Parts: sequence; structure tokens; C-alpha cells
Amino acid sequence: MSSVLYLRELISERLTAAAEEIFTEFEKIVVQYEEEIDRQRRLLDVSWKPDIKIRTISHISMSPLKKGFSLTNNAVTRRGTPIWTRRTSSLH
Repeated sequence: MSSVLYLRELISERLTAAAEEIFTEFEKIVVQYEEEIDRQRRLLDVSWKPDIKIRTISHISMSPLKKGFSLTNNAVTRRGTPIWTRRTSSLH
């Protein structure tokens, strides 16, 4: 084989190996970018659509006070003894 053909084949092999290495690294970078985009998309989904469960008044039991309890003057009493008093806020 002449030296020119040998040099041409050597250059071709080295260029092919370099191109394969470049494409391999490029594919790795593309995968990393796709993962980062997916991570940021999930963060946006969480911030734009928070998973908050809101309870409405319909879920609260509206049953009357049990026997022996009464409500007088913002206080729940049991047989005349206050067990809970609703505090009213006052501005001074």
C-alpha cells in the first residue's frame, strides 16, 4: 500500500473515532438537558397546580350540643360551669 493511501486510511479512522466520541458526548448532554427540563416542568406543575385539599363547610358536622351542654353568652357550659369561652378581639 502506498504511503498516501495509508495516511488517508489513518486520517479517516481517526476522524471516524473522533466523530463517534463527539456524538456520544452530545447524546449524553441531550439526555441531561431532557432530564433537567422534565425536573423543571414538574416544579412548574407543582407551583401552578398545588395539590391543596380545601374543606368546605358542608364537611363540618352541624349537630346540636349534646345533652347537658348549653350555649350562653358566647360560652359553652355544662350544667352551668363554663368549659369553653369564645374570645372576642378588641382593639385598644
